[in-house]
Amino acid sequence: TMSDAKTVPCPPGNLTQDSFRVYEALEAGCVPIVDRFSDQGNSDYWDKLFPNRPFPTISSYEELMGVVESSQSQALRNKVFAWWIKEKMLLKHKLRRQLNIQYSNTFIVPTSPIPSHPTTHIIEETISSIRKHSAFDIIITIDGIRPEQEHMRADYEEYTRRLLWKCNHEWENVIPVLFEKHVHQSGMIQEAL
Repeated sequence: TMSDAKTVPCPPGNLTQDSFRVYEALEAGCVPIVDRFSDQGNSDYWDKLFPNRPFPTISSYEELMGVVESSQSQALRNKVFAWWIKEKMLLKHKLRRQLNIQYSNTFIVPTSPIPSHPTTHIIEETISSIRKHSAFDIIITIDGIRPEQEHMRADYEEYTRRLLWKCNHEWENVIPVLFEKHVHQSGMIQEAL
């Protein structure tokens, strides 16, 4: 049910700004709205935990409606969801390094707007084909929209939402890298590596 929401207010826990609701919202592909301050007055919790987070913080609940209204776009939801999936993968790789577990090879699969979107059947076939032969990590680079493709934006954002859901809930070791602007395959590969 939560995944039908665009934003999720996430009140703080008893001792810190953190609570399970933040992670439920992130897993559901929503934009969590979190408190900047705790009851103890701490204001740097989210900056320390997630310094590059793309989701908003609020100082008081008087700000909530304005932040909810400004956080409704599918593009922001997709940005937050892709960031969250990548954060989990970075944590996994950090743990692998700390435990001295060897890395495997990685596949890079680029995607960009095409007329068949929002369907994900082509990328599903691609991932399935790779998985028949390998369990290696897969990085999906999701390019931005070129100016002449602007008419495809809504379908591409919906495609991206569906793709991110599959990365987080259906596939294993598939990491999305989302680009807000068009950078072409060469630019995406440089960033992904």
